[in-house]
Amino acid sequence: MQPIYSWAWTEEHAARTANAWNACSPRAPETAERFTTSEQQKREKAYDQGLQAVERAIKTAPVTSADRLATQDRITAACLAQCCLSAEENLFAFEWGVLLQLGDDLQDLRDDLRRNSVTLFSRAATLGQPLDSLAIQLLNFGAQVGSRMDRLPNGTTSLKDLLKMSWRSLIVRAVADSHEFFTPAFIREAEQWSPFRFEFLRTRHDKLANRQGLYAMLFDAFLESEECDSDSLLLMR
Repeated sequence: MQPIYSWAWTEEHAARTANAWNACSPRAPETAERFTTSEQQKREKAYDQGLQAVERAIKTAPVTSADRLATQDRITAACLAQCCLSAEENLFAFEWGVLLQLGDDLQDLRDDLRRNSVTLFSRAATLGQPLDSLAIQLLNFGAQVGSRMDRLPNGTTSLKDLLKMSWRSLIVRAVADSHEFFTPAFIREAEQWSPFRFEFLRTRHDKLANRQGLYAMLFDAFLESEECDSDSLLLMR
């Protein structure tokens, strides 16, 4: 029996995704949401207060390993409930994986340069090229993947909005952390797309990196709810 995801399938989807990437403009979209400094400061204050409240609640929550395994079982069952994906869902899943990998490559730029690992971003940085256009192309590619996700029949609107915010946040945070690889003009422009000032993100980078356990527990809690709270989504934007 032929495998569901054969090498021919992989090559076809890789080619289609490469075409989608190449078709994305390296110019910033005029419709990109922008934040003023005062709006960013309000969100930063709410972020710190909310994170402290969540940490206090998590520390007292009676979460056992059995509870976590049960949650993982529910997640797996939900993912496998549909035995086969449509062509549109398959393409979205493939493009989503590429999007996250490219975002991860941008996040790991310094490590990749140190290890001589070749990615789109490390290659351009090695050549001394600013990464402005690549970052914009990645944001535009992500917007295209997000549009494809919106057309899928399954999944709540809140969950889709959260996923779109997550990839955009990953890219913008990576730009803030690797600011020396971008032109000053681009950094000033990109900072307006962020709900937080870049200095705020950089000062909390190490602090956030040490909270993987906390975020894993939060993710479990989120998955156990049927739908995200709309007010929480607005705060995260």
